[in-house]
Amino acid sequence: MNRLSATWGVSFAVALGASAAAAEPVVTLELNKLEPAGDACQAFVLIENAGPALESLNLDLVMIDMEGVISRRLAVELGPLRAKKTSVKVFRIDGVACDRLARVLLNDVIGCAPAPEAGDCFGLIGLRARGPVAFVE
Repeated sequence: MNRLSATWGVSFAVALGASAAAAEPVVTLELNKLEPAGDACQAFVLIENAGPALESLNLDLVMIDMEGVISRRLAVELGPLRAKKTSVKVFRIDGVACDRLARVLLNDVIGCAPAPEAGDCFGLIGLRARGPVAFVE
């Protein structure tokens, strides 16, 4: 085990222990704003990382329209994330009108690095949304 993995394991265990006791996620993702950008919708995600730094946080997101139909699926890399830091990441959802979106589904966490000892990156994350579009698991 390299030093970074060992540090992450200890830091993650401490963060997870505190998180479990307080029932709070280590990383909170907030779908803060959607903004039209030509033929795309630009998403602003506020990220509150209460734990150690992450080099990578790669998500599988699914966009669901007002009729409940999947309109787009994409992989989004939100890393790197600094330890105990709030940041904003912006990404484009091509071919989707913002006013047609009803929900954004966090379908899976493709990966995070360094990975927690338990290997479950999905368990690190809490979701919330501002505005009319829900951000759900």
